[in-house]
Amino acid sequence: SGIDSTFGAALWGDDYVDPYFRDGLAVSASTPIGSITTTVTAVWEEQKAARLVSGTIGSAEPRPVRPIRGGTDPHLDVELGRHFGSALAAVWSVSFNSQLASGGDFGYTRWALSFDATPPDPDAVWQWEAAGAVALATGTLPEQRLILLGGRSTVPGYGFRPWGGDQAAYALAAISREILAPWLRGRILGSFGWTEITIVSRDAAERFGVTHSGGLRPSVGAGLAMFWDVIRLDVARGLDDGQWEWIFSVKPAWRAPL
Repeated sequence: SGIDSTFGAALWGDDYVDPYFRDGLAVSASTPIGSITTTVTAVWEEQKAARLVSGTIGSAEPRPVRPIRGGTDPHLDVELGRHFGSALAAVWSVSFNSQLASGGDFGYTRWALSFDATPPDPDAVWQWEAAGAVALATGTLPEQRLILLGGRSTVPGYGFRPWGGDQAAYALAAISREILAPWLRGRILGSFGWTEITIVSRDAAERFGVTHSGGLRPSVGAGLAMFWDVIRLDVARGLDDGQWEWIFSVKPAWRAPL
């Protein structure tokens, strides 16, 4: 969320994004086809690298702004989404996204299948939630189209987005129990992530400063959700050469990175 990024950048030098500039035009149309909502978006944009213009309030060094190769990027985005009813004590939604680019300075495709499961009853004593995705790219990816994983919102307990490439998968889940309704809930977290670099993304990954994950990277954690599950304070540890990470978030704590 914006409040996370603002305080993260001001105090610790990490705003949890990899920014670049975009100027252009997008036209979108959406319609239901049976139980599936289809959205098609045609985009033309000019992209260029951003640069760091402000430091932190304290002594922390700001996280560097990663470079990208600028250019024109006309592309077509297609999203198919479906919401399901309650099953296994959760409400499910599944989304298929494709991004097709040609005719500009880049030529690539990206494909991603994602899901999320949320509690159907916000007042239930026990709840669980989950999210995950698998993704694949073809062609030649620019840096700004790498599939990035690691750290908060994907695999907490590792650095922020140290892994990338053209193939990736991740999943995370949390189980929570009411302690003092509606003020406090206890949470247990678990996640894993994986990326691979092939010729599709090798040059971009080297310029951007990311590597493949080197296999499956798991993490576990615990935390507290407060004030109707709006404020969350979690701590997580990566189990494969990871680190301890404290995560303050304003719900939704997880976002789709792919």
